[in-house]
Amino acid sequence: MSSLSLVPRVGLARRMDNLLPQPTGFASRPGAAQVIAGSVTQCWSFGQSLVFVRDGHLWLWDGFGEADLGAVPAALTATGFDALATNARRESRLYLGALGVPLFYIDATGAARHPATNSVLDAAGVPYPVPRAGVLTTFRGRVWTADGNRLHHCEFDAAGTWDPLYTVELQTGRPDAIRAALPVGEALVVALGRSIWSITGDSQYNWQRSLLLDGRGVVGPQALTSDGSRAFYLSTTGLYQLGESDPVTDTLDELWRVPDPWASLLLDPSGRWLLVLAQGRLLAWDTRQQRCGEIVAPQARGVFAHANRLGWYGRDGVWLLGDEDAPDVQADGRSTPVESLFEGWDEAPNPLGRAVLARSTLAVMASTTAQVSYAVQVDGVDSPVQTRTIGRSTGLHTWRGDLPDTAPVSQTIEFPVHRAGTQFRHRLTGAGPLDVRGLAPRYQFGELKEVSGE
Repeated sequence: MSSLSLVPRVGLARRMDNLLPQPTGFASRPGAAQVIAGSVTQCWSFGQSLVFVRDGHLWLWDGFGEADLGAVPAALTATGFDALATNARRESRLYLGALGVPLFYIDATGAARHPATNSVLDAAGVPYPVPRAGVLTTFRGRVWTADGNRLHHCEFDAAGTWDPLYTVELQTGRPDAIRAALPVGEALVVALGRSIWSITGDSQYNWQRSLLLDGRGVVGPQALTSDGSRAFYLSTTGLYQLGESDPVTDTLDELWRVPDPWASLLLDPSGRWLLVLAQGRLLAWDTRQQRCGEIVAPQARGVFAHANRLGWYGRDGVWLLGDEDAPDVQADGRSTPVESLFEGWDEAPNPLGRAVLARSTLAVMASTTAQVSYAVQVDGVDSPVQTRTIGRSTGLHTWRGDLPDTAPVSQTIEFPVHRAGTQFRHRLTGAGPLDVRGLAPRYQFGELKEVSGE
């Protein structure tokens, strides 16, 4: 049962391309569908639709087509809000804005952009300006914005009422700015560059500010995530769960040794998978098993969840993970099997010198046909690649026609090697759905005793 490690660790993997940890081993990721083509710089889930930025314009995709909502001059921040409309009717809205873009929203129809307004007037009868939003979130029935070290919020259930007195200021005695804010449990967690705070209470009359961390914050606006009860964040010193003093792991530190201000985190609604996009690599951390895999997502810019599915967006469009054992499907309908790669770190089975690798045994489960290839690098020299077909390619014949037999098939494959050396690096590549239960190299050394490297 392996896990990705960016530093040499015996028993861990240096490559886990498109492989995710499982309780019994590791398996290829689900197939992904490209739902939007083109270079996408931002994307948010909004009900059954997606709102995204492409080519400097804001678009809405409803599953049937795309609607152009006009140009946007800067990177946006967004939050969903169920606004109280007329006759006690609720209206789902997505609020968007930036420090250089006045706050606006789109409703469920997605037909147009609506500017946010303010019913609170000054002494001259002129509406106070709606706060600009470097950060947007929703908490206690209110839309919250942030600029600098100040938070502003609207009236309860009234997104058109912005009293300038409804402001919460966070001070640590040094210059800093709010980068992210999310509800976690009964608190609003607010992350700055060098500190993290919580705000509790239920109205502007009893907000309480608490400094959770001083000297450690988040690297960027997408470096904080929560499933509602737990939160994770990426700082300049590592990946942390909020409330814990030690990082989640020390095996991935190489990835954030240089801070990435555009790093993106997402904790899936079930709380199991933590996606971490940093330095162009998309990692999938299993919070239950404390193990890591990787999703190959070239030129990805961010991660998001939509309809209980995880996805990413970037220069290759918007992709959503789909069903197990499914292929990847592009927007034009072309499909390709999921390609995966496992490569372990070098291992030295004989501490006193050379060993003979007689063979390696692979245990896999397969419900459909897939290709798996095995090779080993011995003291820097690659062995010949050996390829096998696993799974079932035949259907089950019934009076209603041929139905696919999807019952998982357990297979054990032996790869003969007969190579001698001191350092061994094992590699598996797959095309199609793989569920690897174990890879056991069989070494011989000393008194020709066979030793398993599993």
